[in-house]
Amino acid sequence: MFFPISHAHINPIYLVVVGFVIGILGGFFGVGGSFIAGPALRLMGVDWNYAVGTDLAHIVGKSIVAAKQHRALGNVDLKLGFFMAFGTIAGAECGGRAEKRCDRAEADHRAGWSRERSQKKTAPHSALSRGIFNG
Repeated sequence: MFFPISHAHINPIYLVVVGFVIGILGGFFGVGGSFIAGPALRLMGVDWNYAVGTDLAHIVGKSIVAAKQHRALGNVDLKLGFFMAFGTIAGAECGGRAEKRCDRAEADHRAGWSRERSQKKTAPHSALSRGIFNG
């Protein structure tokens, strides 16, 4: 099946099996399964950006179901969760902006290096070209 956003052809049965394995791990051990989902998507040729973004959407679905079940058991402190979510949202926003700045700084650095290299003369800087060993 073709997934146009990620430009990937993936067998839906593969996705169901991976999702099932992640569900078993989540239900049995309480782990999220992102350590399987991201690499499993990457294994099928999905770029990392799409694998991470898709996995985040997948996490939201699992989290809603799990939170609902834990709420029914009385294991959810909404006040505590609200404060943690506020901090997480702020941290994720700051982290995302910092990552973009790093990308821009790296691109600017590379562009400057390329410009600098193209502006230099093509004469080699070896000892022979400077005449040190030319009598």
